Amino acid sequence: MVQKDIRHRWRLSLHYKSVTFTREGAFNRIFSSTALIKALHQIIWHINMINLIYKSLIAVLLFTSPNANAQAINKDSIDAICKKIIDPNGPAVAVLIMQDGKVAYKKTFGYENIEAKRKASNTTQFNIASVSKTFTAAAIMQLVERGKLSLTDTIGKYLKGYAIGSRITIHQLLSHTSGLSDSSTLSKSYAYAGVNFVPFREALEKKEIDFLRLLYMAYVLNGYDAKYPPPVDFKMKDTFLLFTPGTKYAYSNSGYTMLANIVSNVAGMPFKDYMRKNILLPVGMKNTYSYNSRNDADIQHPAHAYYLMKDGSYRKMFERVPDFEGATNIYTTIDDWVKYENLLAGKAPSVLSKESLNKMFTPHVTSNIRPKIKWMYGYGWMIVDRYSEKDTMRCIQHSGGTLGTAAWRVRYVDQNVTLTVFYAHMEEDMTKYKRFDLSNAIEGYLKRKKIIPDL
Repeated sequence: MVQKDIRHRWRLSLHYKSVTFTREGAFNRIFSSTALIKALHQIIWHINMINLIYKSLIAVLLFTSPNANAQAINKDSIDAICKKIIDPNGPAVAVLIMQDGKVAYKKTFGYENIEAKRKASNTTQFNIASVSKTFTAAAIMQLVERGKLSLTDTIGKYLKGYAIGSRITIHQLLSHTSGLSDSSTLSKSYAYAGVNFVPFREALEKKEIDFLRLLYMAYVLNGYDAKYPPPVDFKMKDTFLLFTPGTKYAYSNSGYTMLANIVSNVAGMPFKDYMRKNILLPVGMKNTYSYNSRNDADIQHPAHAYYLMKDGSYRKMFERVPDFEGATNIYTTIDDWVKYENLLAGKAPSVLSKESLNKMFTPHVTSNIRPKIKWMYGYGWMIVDRYSEKDTMRCIQHSGGTLGTAAWRVRYVDQNVTLTVFYAHMEEDMTKYKRFDLSNAIEGYLKRKKIIPDL
């Protein structure tokens, strides 16, 4: 009875901000002391904070993880898309999809050499055209890390005798803000090589002919040896700028060819050798090379470059595409590209740090704005924001197209999904881009399956 009476006579009320004990006599003075009340307040506060942190962590894991609700990519579905669009008897095509850093789909189609009936494989080497610029940017950033040059250096420091070298910085070449004009530089370099380029430039300016066919005719129809492209003369005195460097954006292949020359001059070795020694081999890309038209032996399994003619036939252009290093002409395989994606994901910090990668993926200039899409350029990479009233999706991407070959790579950043397509042909009808037909169809699948937002 005594114990029961004590339980009835004690009353305890706990609230977030007050504690009240009632008891007759001296015990009431002890239990209502300020020190005890403060201690209990602190205990309750800590319990509440722990509960809040726990709930927050659960919310992050369940609701803010980029791929929390993403489905796995179905290989049969991608196969069906590829077989519908790709000609199985045509030039080589390679498709790679990575999800959460792992290969979700990897396959090649067609022939690396149609005439010899040699089928494409994971060791077929594709010329990735302007996607090669991403490697050139990586080489520059690596030299910056090693203290060999600075992004704020003017290019005249490394390209002696160049008339306007003191006005252009390495940063501006990387971000296509140098003001250099492709058409002017190419026309002058072809003239330097003895090729009558002017009529074709005029046709280009009148939009009577596309740029790729222009180059093809400049190479072949003018009798120039198509195997060796004319050298770009960086000491030309009559080179002009489209605008004051650093004030606008203008895509410039010439600028990236200059960057390759800077890498070579700083490293004291040919650009292709620097790439092999410092970037390609350290990440295991054994079948990837920068091609300068004189290292044929390195490209053992080239995807021969073709034009798809309007009548549906294929016309071979080159076994190995002649073009300018730095701006284009990296040859790689779909197997090696997986290793490159690992480098881009920061998994090879001894080759390129995450800090350098972040600078490459950071927008440095806005190149174009359209409804619901914004195009920007970093270092070697295009950064594209697609958006609606409710959602935004950032893509890090680059496309490429040159003399009979094409490439496309896009990473959907928040979703951690990457799509890469290599094509060993271009269309004679330049209003049609089959490489985009394929990538758009695969992207459509990713949207339908809610792997990426429908933007």
